[in-house]
Amino acid sequence: MLFSSTNKQNNLFNNAVKHLFRKKFTNRFLFIIFPVIFTFFALAPGPDAGPLPHTNIFSPGTVPDIIFYHGTIITMDPAYPQAQALAIHSDTIIAVGSDDEILALAEQGAGTRIYDLQGLTILPGFNDSHTHWFSWREHICSLTHETTYPPLEEIMDMLSANGWTSISELNFGRPDYAPEHLNNALDLETRGKLSVRLNGYWGTLDDGSLIDVLEDSMHRPDRIYSDRIHAPGVKMYVDDPFGTTDILTQEQTNQLVQMAHDRGWQVAAHAVNESAVEKILTAYENVLGGESNDNYRYRIEHAVKVSDDQLNRMKQKGIIASFQLLGPPDWPEQETFQTYISNTHPEWCLRWKDFVNAESQGLFITGSSDAPFNDAPCEYSPFRLIYQAVTRLGYLNRTHADWERAQRLTIANSLKLLTLDGAYATFEEDKKGSLTPGKWADLVVVSQNPLEVGKPKDLLDIKIYMTMVGGQIEYCDEAGAGFLCSPVAPFSTDDGIITASSYLADQTPDMAFDKNSGTNWGSGDYAPQWIQIDLLEDIRVTGIDLQVDQWPAGPTVHQIWAKNSDPTTEFFKIHEFRQPTAIDQVLLYRAPANPEPYRYFKILTTSSSSWVSWKEITFLKQDATFVQENAGPVLQNFSLMQNYPNPFNPVTNISFEIHQRGNVLIAIYDIHGATVAILMNKEVEEGSHTVVFDAQHLPSGIYVCTMRIGKYSESVKMLLVK
Repeated sequence: MLFSSTNKQNNLFNNAVKHLFRKKFTNRFLFIIFPVIFTFFALAPGPDAGPLPHTNIFSPGTVPDIIFYHGTIITMDPAYPQAQALAIHSDTIIAVGSDDEILALAEQGAGTRIYDLQGLTILPGFNDSHTHWFSWREHICSLTHETTYPPLEEIMDMLSANGWTSISELNFGRPDYAPEHLNNALDLETRGKLSVRLNGYWGTLDDGSLIDVLEDSMHRPDRIYSDRIHAPGVKMYVDDPFGTTDILTQEQTNQLVQMAHDRGWQVAAHAVNESAVEKILTAYENVLGGESNDNYRYRIEHAVKVSDDQLNRMKQKGIIASFQLLGPPDWPEQETFQTYISNTHPEWCLRWKDFVNAESQGLFITGSSDAPFNDAPCEYSPFRLIYQAVTRLGYLNRTHADWERAQRLTIANSLKLLTLDGAYATFEEDKKGSLTPGKWADLVVVSQNPLEVGKPKDLLDIKIYMTMVGGQIEYCDEAGAGFLCSPVAPFSTDDGIITASSYLADQTPDMAFDKNSGTNWGSGDYAPQWIQIDLLEDIRVTGIDLQVDQWPAGPTVHQIWAKNSDPTTEFFKIHEFRQPTAIDQVLLYRAPANPEPYRYFKILTTSSSSWVSWKEITFLKQDATFVQENAGPVLQNFSLMQNYPNPFNPVTNISFEIHQRGNVLIAIYDIHGATVAILMNKEVEEGSHTVVFDAQHLPSGIYVCTMRIGKYSESVKMLLVK
C-alpha cells in the first residue's frame, strides 16, 4: 500500500462439437520445449522466428482438446517469440507453431474445439505480483470519488474481464486470528468461482509468533492447497505504508528474516524509503551469505527509493525488486512523497528503467498494481498499467522531471514484468509466464498486438476478448467476440474449413462442399441460418454457384458476406438474392472485374417460407497461382479426384479422368503458391489415369494439386504428415 488518500488504509499495516479434420494422422506431435530464460533482452516478434523444433513431450495418443489458429501468438518465450497457432490438452499447452503444424494435430473423433482467432492476438495471462483484493476489498475510484465494497465473486469477475490469470495477495492474514482470507479463497475454489491463481503471503511478520503459528497449524511453504492456491511466503513491514517512518531496527529486521529463512519461508518485505531498503537488504545479505537468491526469491516490495550502492548490491545477490506500474506517475505530486521520499536524490526514486537495465547484471524484477490502492483508476486493465509504465502519464496534469522521464519503460519491458517476471517471483516459471509447451494454458485473447500499436495511448483501446486459466474459459466477451465464446463445430474440406449456424447429424456443413450434389447441408431449422468457409488465405473469387435444396418452393432472401484476413476488417455484404427458390435451383453470383481477395465467405439466409439447405456451393477462384473460371459445359470434360491416401506420408496417388485427348498439366504447390513439383505436362488420351506423388523431400503441411487443361483447372488440397 502506497500513497493512498484514504486513512483507513493505515489498518493494513496492522494486519479453460466436434473436431477439425475427421481423418487420422500418423504423427500427432509437433511440440517445442525450451528452458525459460530469465534474462529477457528483447522480444523479436515477426515472421522470421524460424522453423518450429519438434519434440514429443506427451505420450503417443495425446491430441489437443483446444486449438487456436490464424492469430498472432506472443509467447514471451525468447527462444520462439511468435507463432500463428497454439494447442492445449487438459490444462496444459502442448504445442505452438504455424497454422499448418497445429491444425495437423487434430484427429478424427477427438472432439477438439477449434478457435479461429481471425487475426486476434494471444498473450500469456497477466500476473499481478502485489495486490490486496482479499485483505482490503474497498474499491476506491479516485476519478469519481466512489468507494464500493464488492463481494469477492465480483472481484474475481472483474479480474478475469481484465485479463488477469494470477495475483499475489500481500496480506494473507494469520491462521490464528485472521484465517478468513485462506478460507474465502478455498470457498471460492470449491464453488468454481476462483478465476485466478492465487499466491498468498502471510502477514505480518512483525514478531516471531507468525512463524510459530504457521508451523503449529501445518501451514508450510511447500504446501499446495490446489493448482490455484499457494502460500509460499510471509510479508513484513520495514517502514510504514508511506515510507515516512522505519518500523523495525536493523537488529529486528535481521532476526525476523533469519527466522523465516530457517523455516524455509520466502520473505516479501515492504520497504519504501532508502533507509528501509538498507535494513532489509542487509538482512538478506546476512542470511544468504555466499549464496545467490535463486533458491529463496527474497523480495523488496515497492522499492520506491533505492540508492546506487543498494542497486549494485541487489544485483550481486539477485534480489527481486517488486514494484508498481500503476500509480507512480502521480505519486510525486503528493506531499508525503515530496517530504519524505524525493526531498533528496530524486534520481534514486521510482527507477524502473534502471531496474530493467540491471536484469542482465543479476537483478530480478516483477510488476504489479498494488490494487485496490494507488488512487485506483476504477478499472484494472493490464494495458492501463503498461500505458503508465511507458509514458509516465497518470491522471494528473503535471510537469514531469527529467529523472521521471528517464525511467519510462518499453511495451516489451512491461509485458515481461506482468508475465515471465511475475512467474519467477513465486517459483512458478516452469508452469506459467510464457506460452511454452509444458506450461499451464493460462492465456488472454486481445483485440490487438500491443507490440504494434501506433502510439502509446492506443494501448488503452485494446480489448480483452477471452481469459483462460488452465484451459478453462473464465471470461469471454460475447458482444465483442461471440465467435470465440460459442465456437461452432468446424469441418475440413478440400477448399477450407467449414462452419455453420447448426446442422443435422446426417447433413453436416462439409457436405455442401464435397463436390457431390447428392448430399447437402441442412440446418434443421427455419431461417435465419448461415454457413461459412475459411479458404485459409486471401483469394480472388470470381464467382460462386449455390445449388439450393428447398421444399416447398417459396420466397427467400440469401446474402453473401465476405471478409479478408486483416483482423481490423469486418464482414460486409457483397451480394443479395431476393427471389423464390426451389429444389435443385442454382443461384449464380459473378464478381466484378478484378475482384478483391477475401478469405472468409458467409452465406446467410435471412428469411424463408420453408426450410433451406445447400446441396453444393462452388467457388470459382483466381489468384497469382491458381486459375479456375466458370467454363460452362467444358469443365465437364475432365475431373480431378481427391488424392488417396490423404493425409499421406510420403506417397499418395492422384487420379483424374478426361473425356477427350488433351494436354494435361498436373502441378503441386505449397500453401503459399510456390511450385514444388510438376507431375505431368503432356498429351494424354481420354480415360482414367493415375500419377504418383512422392513427397519424401518435403516438410509436413498442406499442399495443393492443380490439374489444368487449356485455361481451365481444378484443384484439391492434400495433407502431408510425417
